[in-house]
Amino acid sequence: PAAGGVPPGSIIFDSFENGGFNIYRVHADGSGLTQLIPNGSEPALSPDGSRIAYRMRRDTGGLGIGLASANGQILGTVTEESAAGYPTWSPDGNHIAYNVVPSNRLTSQILRIGIGPDNTPIVIADGWRPAWQPAPGANILYDGCKGGANCGSVLTLHAFEGDPNNPNLVTNGEAGAWSPSAAQIAFQAPDENGQTQIWIANADGSGRTQVTKDTGTHGMPIWSSDGQWLFYRTDQGGKGWAIYAIRTNGTDARLIVESQVHPDLWVYAKMAIAP
Repeated sequence: PAAGGVPPGSIIFDSFENGGFNIYRVHADGSGLTQLIPNGSEPALSPDGSRIAYRMRRDTGGLGIGLASANGQILGTVTEESAAGYPTWSPDGNHIAYNVVPSNRLTSQILRIGIGPDNTPIVIADGWRPAWQPAPGANILYDGCKGGANCGSVLTLHAFEGDPNNPNLVTNGEAGAWSPSAAQIAFQAPDENGQTQIWIANADGSGRTQVTKDTGTHGMPIWSSDGQWLFYRTDQGGKGWAIYAIRTNGTDARLIVESQVHPDLWVYAKMAIAP
């Protein structure tokens, strides 16, 4: 693609301010910043674009996962598990997967829950930061370990029929995100200097390529709807946290909006793409 141009769509994201979290929407050119949901974080837009699942917050504490309309009208609650967060939608919009650290465990699990009557949570796997594969896929991309080893890996597992003891190891990294076609993933991983950078790879882990190369921390990537751009969080080399866009070939990096993160929780500062 030619240099220049503007990424399509909008970004839904959380910002940490005045001791709490709020969810905003902004056009991908940085215009039209609007607050959608107060006291919320970790937004996920339903595949049909009508609903937002998010982590309900009181200050920095969690209150479970809630539902709102795309314009921020509160619709209800998915689960009141206080430690539940990081929701992701199934392609048909009938289920949500999320991560939670149960009260009797030290480590995170990924659960699946139905929206509506089928709302008994079911454990899918040990891990965190799930991302449901776009239609027609049924796999969940997530962070975890395989066989008690290879921790710090991006894994995949079938959301309904997968063996939690035998996930597919994709690559070394964290915070994976599917491309719109599900042919590729983006994720964060350290470069040779130990700085967290954005990488892409094919869905099987081949073709691993570093995208960001500036000094500083870069993470929590998501794809634009046309698959040409990535949006990500960065501390801009210490200048302050912001959301940036970059072409998948590593060119045209640009500031979209400044957005503060909780210093200990930025690795959960997930974003969502909207039309």
